[in-house]
Amino acid sequence: LLRLLLMFVLTFLLALAYLSAGSAFEVKSWLTTADPNTGAAILLLAEQAPISSNSKSDSGGVNVNININDIKQTILGYGAGLPQSSAKVLSDLKNQSLELYNSVLHKLFSSDGDGAGMNILRFPMGSCDFSMTITSYDEVKNDYNLDSFSIDEESLLIVNVLQDIMQVNPKLILIATPWSAPSWLKEWNEMIAYSENNTLLSTDQAYQTYAQYFAKTLRAYKEQGLNIQYFTLQNEPLFGNGDQYPGMYFDSAQAAKLGPLVHHLLGGEAKLLAYDHNWDAPSYPMDVLSTTPSGTFAGTAWHCYGGDMATAMEEMHSQHPDLPQHVTECTGGYPDGVCDITKGMEGFGWNHEWDMSNILLGAAAHWSSSGVKWILALDEHCGPTLPKVTFTNGRPLVAIPSWASTEKDIQYNQDYYSIKHMSKFLVSGASQAGNTTTAAGAVGGTSSSDSSTVRVGTAIKPSDGTDTSNLILESFHNEKTHLVTVIAMNTDHSNALSIHVNQGQEVSFGDSLPPFSTKVYQWIKK
Repeated sequence: LLRLLLMFVLTFLLALAYLSAGSAFEVKSWLTTADPNTGAAILLLAEQAPISSNSKSDSGGVNVNININDIKQTILGYGAGLPQSSAKVLSDLKNQSLELYNSVLHKLFSSDGDGAGMNILRFPMGSCDFSMTITSYDEVKNDYNLDSFSIDEESLLIVNVLQDIMQVNPKLILIATPWSAPSWLKEWNEMIAYSENNTLLSTDQAYQTYAQYFAKTLRAYKEQGLNIQYFTLQNEPLFGNGDQYPGMYFDSAQAAKLGPLVHHLLGGEAKLLAYDHNWDAPSYPMDVLSTTPSGTFAGTAWHCYGGDMATAMEEMHSQHPDLPQHVTECTGGYPDGVCDITKGMEGFGWNHEWDMSNILLGAAAHWSSSGVKWILALDEHCGPTLPKVTFTNGRPLVAIPSWASTEKDIQYNQDYYSIKHMSKFLVSGASQAGNTTTAAGAVGGTSSSDSSTVRVGTAIKPSDGTDTSNLILESFHNEKTHLVTVIAMNTDHSNALSIHVNQGQEVSFGDSLPPFSTKVYQWIKK
């Protein structure tokens, strides 16, 4: 009997050891590096050799402990702006080469193969700086019933491109934003801002009509098969004295008056985001949120052109922890203030580090649910723009020259690759990305765009006094697919960083993070 008992115990222990060994699995990873002296890209999301989930890191370094039950915020997605200029450039490409046009849309919005899987587009309601003419959806004077409301010809270019993009990514999220109210609803009857005094008329009739303007926009796009999920009341409401393109000063009291009217007329079919301007005036959205009924606004929208990201977003979270925050605009420019589409990757390392630190990974660490760059596509002249616009070196995600006829004519810029570090793996990352190249190039794979990704608790502890000030690392979990993603960036330009990642008792692996690099790790939670 004793012998049988010993044999049973031995068999049990062997089986347990076998199962424990079998629990080991591979962690996939993708690496981006840049030359610390020139900033030139060396690797762009290049797939690395699989890492065993039981591997150990070098001695010392940083311990990273992930708690997937500690949910921080839901990730909405990542994308860019689609002004009329971008829509025209893409429409012209479609007329020249349907095959090339489809290829561009695939690389931007598809989650398959080398696609970035972007899922957010923000577009202007009427003209903006990157338009060809100045108009709104209703320029018939004193049309308070909005009987002449219609999507203008240039904006129909946006509609047509959006319809094509929806074929590539049916779960596209749309954010609509006016640069100005119709001219006749403003004090000076001008869509160009000129002065802070040229704001919305103060009458109740003007506010009611303008609220209807938003509701009619929602319905007009819905008739085109496009569902707008979010509106903001005014692009950059504190910039009201420009003379180059449409704009309108719109203070927090005005937003607090208009917001409930718009919210009511949208009827729950779309949500409002407050503010839509820089981090340097967090009092604006907090004033709006504190003076409007709960539920009027579904979050806050930020731009990157002023203020401190972490300070503003942490302050907002402390006051309104249940309201999502979004980075809805940030623009890059070509070197030396000169439009040169051959230099879209110049200084990649420095710019990628800034974008990841401020509007993408770093912003997620401070409660952002999304990151949106401004211009999706422009031509070889960084346009078209309105005639008086002086920002003539805007760097889009993709530059499409008028002569483009082959893939090599299309320039995917650094903004595209930075966004891709998030969108490819968090939005479309419902399964692990597939095989990729090992040189500067594109990620491949197949994954769903149905994202249920949340940022989760991540504790970073140096094991030997290692300086972690150069490490930005966040963890994410897709609650439907159980995919766990860790995105880490080493901003030290000289030294590699040894990290050891632990997800409870299930996953433990070590790796070395090269200097001046970003690395994405993914595995399926067991």
